[in-house]
Amino acid sequence: MNSFKIRVRILALTFAVACGNAGIGSDLVLPPDDIVTVPDTAQDPASEPGEDAISEEGNDTVPEVVGDLPVELPKLPVGGCGSTAYDLLSRSLTGTIVSWEEDTSYQLGPETIDSLLGQYGYPFFSPLQYGTRIFRVRYVTQDHGKTREATAIVGVPDPVDGQGKSFPTVLWTHGTTGFSDGCAPSMNLEGIAFPLLWAALGYVAVAPDYLGMAGFGASSEMSHPYLIGEATAIASWDAVRAAEILLTKEVQTAATFTRNVILWGASQGGHAVFMCERYAPYLAPEYKVIGAVAAIPPTDLVHQAEQGLLYPGSTAATLSAFYTAAMKWYGYPASLAGVLTDTDPKHFMTALPEFFDHDCDPGDLFDNITKIDQVYEQSFLDAAAIGIENLEPWGCFLSDNSIETSRVQRVSDTPFLFILSEKDSLVIPEVERTGFDTLCGQGYRMDYIECAGASHAQGAIWSLPAQHAWIEDRLAGKPLDVATVCRRTPAQECSGKPTN
Repeated sequence: MNSFKIRVRILALTFAVACGNAGIGSDLVLPPDDIVTVPDTAQDPASEPGEDAISEEGNDTVPEVVGDLPVELPKLPVGGCGSTAYDLLSRSLTGTIVSWEEDTSYQLGPETIDSLLGQYGYPFFSPLQYGTRIFRVRYVTQDHGKTREATAIVGVPDPVDGQGKSFPTVLWTHGTTGFSDGCAPSMNLEGIAFPLLWAALGYVAVAPDYLGMAGFGASSEMSHPYLIGEATAIASWDAVRAAEILLTKEVQTAATFTRNVILWGASQGGHAVFMCERYAPYLAPEYKVIGAVAAIPPTDLVHQAEQGLLYPGSTAATLSAFYTAAMKWYGYPASLAGVLTDTDPKHFMTALPEFFDHDCDPGDLFDNITKIDQVYEQSFLDAAAIGIENLEPWGCFLSDNSIETSRVQRVSDTPFLFILSEKDSLVIPEVERTGFDTLCGQGYRMDYIECAGASHAQGAIWSLPAQHAWIEDRLAGKPLDVATVCRRTPAQECSGKPTN
């Protein structure tokens, strides 16, 4: 969620030094001559949906899926909350590449990355085994049954001996960096840091920018659907398909793409991990999800919203961004009238939607706010206090995109690692502790880590060594320990604190 990007300083600075004078943002984009455009061979989207089209009536011809998932799946609900009905396009029309480019600034050897990680106080993954290659990919996805284009980073391990090898895939879903094209992680150093590290650790890392956040090429034709589960899951899985095409048909690397996938994300990306796992059997049955790591995830938006409306702060500000995104994505109501105030000097009702489509940092918009009714209308606060889940349409928007109350039936059984920060002031830990218990009661199998003394993003970074070890156990086929599954333990000292 909000301000996650500020706290990736350790890794971002490391790679800034490694890349010398490469710069940040648009300076990292290769010249147009280096962008490879892929011919469009996809079926015309305006034609009849393909045989594997998905609609609210279900998918009658879902191909057989991998693992232990059922061949016949329940109906997949789309849209919802009174929005206009639509059918999703056939999977054959999405996940294809529009263009791609390699950024050779990030072609680094393992010794270089080792040295810099140590220099900046993060030696926990040394010695690294692999060098790295970084690609930017623009690909076709969909939203509301219409094709859209989105962008992603693909980080690829580069074995020092040049010998070919198969690597598992990590779908990395990022925390909040903003809400429009200029905020896309693929445009800057901080967004590339994590997929580069995952590649150096031996994973093909697929890092989508999300819809409405195009990192290169034409501008997005829609707003970013912030914390909207359906849109996030669809675009993320299409990024994985595009990465597979890139590595099997477009470029030559020593890395062989495999369909064994680890879901890994933090903050907004932790929420995305849960949504990608929930939707996987419906949207990406050809992939096998081996495990999922959700760090500092806002799983229960309903109760996060209830608590966030009690006092001004980062949670209240972030939820106002969700209301803005939900209004735009579901297509109604026409404005935030009755929700946000529209009085001097801030005019949140009109200012926030304008900011949402053009800026990455709200700057002084939420500065000097001392009372919650400076942001939210008192009538909205009063109604929410009775039960925000019953306050339509906002309660439906929140419930529909909460993991605990999602309308999408879970048919998978992926093991999870669930991570919280004890002193988190953004994703309220008291809410998510209860959310962990609720999800376990719904059948999730999850291990739990809570980092003592950690603020919001610190828990995600401090627990990285434990996250990596947990993932390696899953890839090795090691089952979860029955003694730790769904056992919520007290906050503990996490071993990955930077040493300087």
